[in-house]
Amino acid sequence: MKNPRVFVLLVLICQIGALALSTPKSVGPIRHTIDTIPAEYKRGLTTHIVNSSVDGHPLTVYSVGEPSKTSAPLLLLHGRTWSSLPVYNLPGSSTMRGFPNKVTPYMMDFRGFGLTPPDDACTVSPAKCAIDCRDVLRWIASRHSQELGLEGDGISDDCNPVIPSLLGWSQGAMVAQLTAQLYAKDINKLVLFGSLYDRDYIYKRQPIFSEGVGCSVIENTKEATLEDFTIEDSISREVAFKFSKACLETDPFKARWVNLHEFNALNPSLVTRPSMIIGGQHDPYSEESKILHLFAGIDGGDKSWVSLGGSDHASHLLEGVGDRWMKAVVGFLEFGRECNESMIKVADAKEEEEEKEGNTRRGFDEIVEKDDLNDFFI
Repeated sequence: MKNPRVFVLLVLICQIGALALSTPKSVGPIRHTIDTIPAEYKRGLTTHIVNSSVDGHPLTVYSVGEPSKTSAPLLLLHGRTWSSLPVYNLPGSSTMRGFPNKVTPYMMDFRGFGLTPPDDACTVSPAKCAIDCRDVLRWIASRHSQELGLEGDGISDDCNPVIPSLLGWSQGAMVAQLTAQLYAKDINKLVLFGSLYDRDYIYKRQPIFSEGVGCSVIENTKEATLEDFTIEDSISREVAFKFSKACLETDPFKARWVNLHEFNALNPSLVTRPSMIIGGQHDPYSEESKILHLFAGIDGGDKSWVSLGGSDHASHLLEGVGDRWMKAVVGFLEFGRECNESMIKVADAKEEEEEKEGNTRRGFDEIVEKDDLNDFFI
């Protein structure tokens, strides 16, 4: 195993499987149901439920349009605090409905966000998100394969056009990178938007004997909904406050992130898919020196780095910038759509995947002998 940090993360991911076998100890707080979210936030979307392959947990997925042989599927991930509906389907500024017909967009809510209920632990973690993301990517590939009548399930063939690309924003970009490192064969192209990646920051592990806070509820605030807008005249007061209202109506309570040390396994050299990094020139959460290291380290063939002038963290929502963001992302997804071996390293990706799976099984056996798996996911 070339990178011990990735090995450690793979072991942790295996432990998520214990959730499916454990007895629930608590019930998550009551959250929105599909009927209580205001209809305006779901306008133009089709809602799907994808069940986790680990514990059967229902994951809410949204889509626009139908599978087509002339369009490329794309899954969008939200960030640390706000779910997909306000981030990507804001009334009057919908990113989802702004994609051209050549893209079939999907977005998902992580556990405890928006219309995906919290699980029995009432927590969300990088590893949980990566596995849930993988399950949704595979569901999208299978859906497109079946709808289009293509042979196979569209998952194992690197050149199959039904394999989705993946875009993550903010902390969701870190989840997207983690997913790409672990499940490269399930991703066509990777887009890291406003990534919080920082090679110098080490997330601390949680105390193993901590009792945590259970399923206690912490309310989100209006101030928090507006903190990403930092440049004068980049967004109107009307749109900013519309975003604020949508956030509080779809995510009135904070989701509880745990095990952030799993992000320590992020390693650009393990990204083997064509990748795009895009963000605002004045993004306060994304230092250029950190992103330079991320960009230089990616080893996925074609790659692109776009800095959008006059914008900050939520570039896709800003007036005069959102259109440029869309053109850049769609242009990257469209570039070289034919099967290009210089872009997708088929043999290397398969060999790396087999090596990871083998090490995962061995590491899991060792952990089982030494530790109680339930201690890792409180």
